[in-house]
Amino acid sequence: MTPDSILQHHQDWKDIRSAPNAVVPYGDYDGGDLVLWQAKCILELRPGDALLFMGSLICHGNTKITRGVRNSVNLFTHKSIIDWIKRNPSPSILKKRKGGQQVEPLQPKKKAKNIV
Repeated sequence: MTPDSILQHHQDWKDIRSAPNAVVPYGDYDGGDLVLWQAKCILELRPGDALLFMGSLICHGNTKITRGVRNSVNLFTHKSIIDWIKRNPSPSILKKRKGGQQVEPLQPKKKAKNIV
């Protein structure tokens, strides 16, 4: 984000509600503080800081960047990935319930070949 950039306040409605977002800013900048509206706080995050917060529950945005360029790494879990996992279970990590009983996951029919 460059000077005069403002991230409008928003809530991440399509993120899962049980996992936090993580934001890690980097760059040479002033301003661009994170605003957490329900908490009524403004956080000055500097390069190398990391903040976990519930972006699906807390409305957030940032203040104006007054100098330089601010970038950030933003981590989140979108609901669609959870929906995809439910539709396409990985046999190595997920177990299904059938008739209330725990069932071992199906094993792949063919073993994948290593490509080097």
